[in-house]
Amino acid sequence: MDYEYVHKQLDAASSALHQLIFDQQRDANLRPICDLAQSLIGIPVVWGGNTPEDGLDCSGVITYILRSTGIIEHNQDFNARTYALKFMRVISPGPGVIACYGKPVISHVMFCITSTLCIGAVGASKSIQTISAAIKAGAMVRMRNINYRSDLIKYVQPFEALYKD
Repeated sequence: MDYEYVHKQLDAASSALHQLIFDQQRDANLRPICDLAQSLIGIPVVWGGNTPEDGLDCSGVITYILRSTGIIEHNQDFNARTYALKFMRVISPGPGVIACYGKPVISHVMFCITSTLCIGAVGASKSIQTISAAIKAGAMVRMRNINYRSDLIKYVQPFEALYKD
Protein backbone atom coordinates (compact mmCIF):
# COMPACT_ATOMS: atom_id res chain seq x y z
CA MET A 1 0.00 0.00 0.00
CA ASP A 2 1.30 3.48 -0.92
CA TYR A 3 0.94 5.32 2.38
CA GLU A 4 2.26 8.60 0.97
CA TYR A 5 -0.48 8.59 -1.68
CA VAL A 6 -3.16 7.77 0.92
CA HIS A 7 -1.83 10.50 3.23
CA LYS A 8 -1.98 13.08 0.40
CA GLN A 9 -5.54 12.03 -0.46
CA LEU A 10 -6.62 12.33 3.19
CA ASP A 11 -5.00 15.78 3.44
CA ALA A 12 -6.81 16.90 0.27
CA ALA A 13 -10.16 15.58 1.55
CA SER A 14 -9.63 17.23 4.93
CA SER A 15 -8.75 20.54 3.27
CA ALA A 16 -11.83 20.37 1.01
CA LEU A 17 -14.10 19.63 3.98
CA HIS A 18 -12.56 22.50 5.95
CA GLN A 19 -13.17 24.88 3.01
CA LEU A 20 -16.79 23.69 2.66
CA ILE A 21 -17.47 24.31 6.36
CA PHE A 22 -15.75 27.71 6.12
CA ASP A 23 -17.81 28.67 3.02
CA GLN A 24 -21.07 27.67 4.74
CA GLN A 25 -20.21 29.73 7.83
CA ARG A 26 -19.22 32.74 5.72
CA ASP A 27 -22.44 32.53 3.71
CA ALA A 28 -24.44 32.25 6.95
CA ASN A 29 -22.71 35.42 8.22
CA LEU A 30 -23.53 37.23 4.95
CA ARG A 31 -27.20 36.12 4.85
CA PRO A 32 -28.49 39.01 7.04
CA ILE A 33 -26.52 41.49 4.91
CA CYS A 34 -28.02 40.07 1.72
CA ASP A 35 -31.48 40.20 3.36
CA LEU A 36 -30.88 43.90 4.10
CA ALA A 37 -30.00 44.46 0.43
CA GLN A 38 -33.17 42.65 -0.67
CA SER A 39 -35.25 44.84 1.66
CA LEU A 40 -34.26 47.82 -0.51
CA ILE A 41 -36.02 46.45 -3.61
CA GLY A 42 -38.69 48.90 -4.72
CA ILE A 43 -37.08 52.00 -3.16
CA PRO A 44 -37.17 54.90 -5.65
CA VAL A 45 -33.85 55.75 -7.32
CA VAL A 46 -32.93 59.40 -6.87
CA TRP A 47 -29.64 60.84 -8.13
CA GLY A 48 -27.37 61.46 -5.12
CA GLY A 49 -29.71 59.63 -2.71
CA ASN A 50 -28.19 57.86 0.31
CA THR A 51 -31.19 56.77 2.40
CA PRO A 52 -34.32 54.77 1.65
CA GLU A 53 -36.42 57.72 2.88
CA ASP A 54 -34.84 60.14 0.36
CA GLY A 55 -34.28 57.60 -2.40
CA LEU A 56 -31.07 55.84 -3.36
CA ASP A 57 -28.74 55.96 -6.32
CA CYS A 58 -26.31 53.14 -7.18
CA SER A 59 -23.58 54.18 -4.75
CA GLY A 60 -26.28 55.11 -2.22
CA VAL A 61 -27.45 51.47 -2.15
CA ILE A 62 -23.89 50.34 -1.37
CA THR A 63 -23.36 53.18 1.13
CA TYR A 64 -26.57 52.32 2.98
CA ILE A 65 -25.64 48.62 3.23
CA LEU A 66 -22.06 49.29 4.32
CA ARG A 67 -23.10 51.93 6.87
CA SER A 68 -25.77 49.63 8.28
CA THR A 69 -23.24 46.83 8.73
CA GLY A 70 -20.44 49.00 10.17
CA ILE A 71 -18.05 48.59 7.23
CA ILE A 72 -17.95 52.36 6.68
CA GLU A 73 -18.64 55.19 9.12
CA HIS A 74 -21.93 57.10 8.98
CA ASN A 75 -20.11 60.27 7.91
CA GLN A 76 -18.38 58.51 4.97
CA ASP A 77 -19.80 58.69 1.47
CA PHE A 78 -18.31 57.23 -1.68
CA ASN A 79 -19.15 57.12 -5.37
CA ALA A 80 -19.01 54.08 -7.67
CA ARG A 81 -15.37 54.66 -8.65
CA THR A 82 -14.27 55.06 -5.03
CA TYR A 83 -15.95 51.79 -4.01
CA ALA A 84 -14.18 50.03 -6.88
CA LEU A 85 -10.81 51.27 -5.60
CA LYS A 86 -11.42 51.04 -1.84
CA PHE A 87 -11.96 47.31 -1.46
CA MET A 88 -10.06 44.13 -2.34
CA ARG A 89 -10.59 42.87 -5.87
CA VAL A 90 -11.95 39.32 -6.14
CA ILE A 91 -12.13 37.03 -9.13
CA SER A 92 -15.77 35.99 -8.99
CA PRO A 93 -19.09 37.25 -7.67
CA GLY A 94 -20.80 35.92 -4.58
CA PRO A 95 -22.80 37.10 -1.60
CA GLY A 96 -21.59 40.49 -0.35
CA VAL A 97 -19.48 41.30 -3.40
CA ILE A 98 -19.81 44.63 -5.24
CA ALA A 99 -20.07 44.37 -9.04
CA CYS A 100 -18.48 47.38 -10.78
CA TYR A 101 -19.63 48.54 -14.22
CA GLY A 102 -18.70 51.22 -16.77
CA LYS A 103 -16.30 51.76 -19.62
CA PRO A 104 -13.78 53.26 -19.74
CA VAL A 105 -14.33 54.40 -16.13
CA ILE A 106 -16.39 52.73 -13.41
CA SER A 107 -19.69 54.59 -13.14
CA HIS A 108 -22.13 52.05 -11.66
CA VAL A 109 -22.14 49.52 -8.80
CA MET A 110 -24.49 46.73 -7.72
CA PHE A 111 -24.53 44.55 -4.58
CA CYS A 112 -24.31 40.78 -5.20
CA ILE A 113 -26.56 38.51 -3.16
CA THR A 114 -25.58 35.30 -4.98
CA SER A 115 -23.04 34.36 -7.64
CA THR A 116 -25.56 35.38 -10.34
CA LEU A 117 -27.90 37.99 -8.82
CA CYS A 118 -27.29 41.54 -7.69
CA ILE A 119 -29.36 44.38 -6.26
CA GLY A 120 -29.01 48.03 -7.12
CA ALA A 121 -30.35 51.21 -8.65
CA VAL A 122 -31.92 50.75 -12.08
CA GLY A 123 -33.34 53.39 -14.40
CA ALA A 124 -31.71 56.44 -12.86
CA SER A 125 -30.20 59.46 -14.53
CA LYS A 126 -28.92 62.82 -13.32
CA SER A 127 -32.31 64.31 -14.19
CA ILE A 128 -34.13 62.20 -11.58
CA GLN A 129 -33.69 64.22 -8.40
CA THR A 130 -36.99 63.68 -6.60
CA ILE A 131 -38.93 60.65 -5.46
CA SER A 132 -41.93 61.67 -7.59
CA ALA A 133 -39.70 61.89 -10.69
CA ALA A 134 -38.25 58.44 -9.87
CA ILE A 135 -41.72 56.92 -9.50
CA LYS A 136 -42.87 58.51 -12.75
CA ALA A 137 -39.79 57.15 -14.57
CA GLY A 138 -40.02 53.69 -12.94
CA ALA A 139 -36.53 54.15 -11.50
CA MET A 140 -36.18 51.90 -8.48
CA VAL A 141 -33.90 49.49 -6.69
CA ARG A 142 -34.24 46.13 -8.41
CA MET A 143 -32.76 42.65 -8.52
CA ARG A 144 -30.92 41.83 -11.74
CA ASN A 145 -28.68 39.16 -13.21
CA ILE A 146 -25.07 40.24 -12.68
CA ASN A 147 -24.51 40.26 -16.44
CA TYR A 148 -27.51 42.51 -17.15
CA ARG A 149 -25.03 45.12 -18.41
CA SER A 150 -22.30 44.43 -20.93
CA ASP A 151 -19.77 46.74 -19.25
CA LEU A 152 -18.99 44.70 -16.13
CA ILE A 153 -15.39 45.51 -15.17
CA LYS A 154 -14.62 43.84 -11.85
CA TYR A 155 -15.77 42.63 -8.46
CA VAL A 156 -14.63 43.92 -5.06
CA GLN A 157 -15.19 42.50 -1.57
CA PRO A 158 -16.01 44.92 1.28
CA PHE A 159 -16.61 42.07 3.76
CA GLU A 160 -13.04 40.76 3.51
CA ALA A 161 -12.94 39.86 7.22
CA LEU A 162 -15.64 37.22 6.66
CA TYR A 163 -13.45 35.58 4.01
CA LYS A 164 -10.48 35.09 6.31
CA ASP A 165 -9.97 31.56 7.56
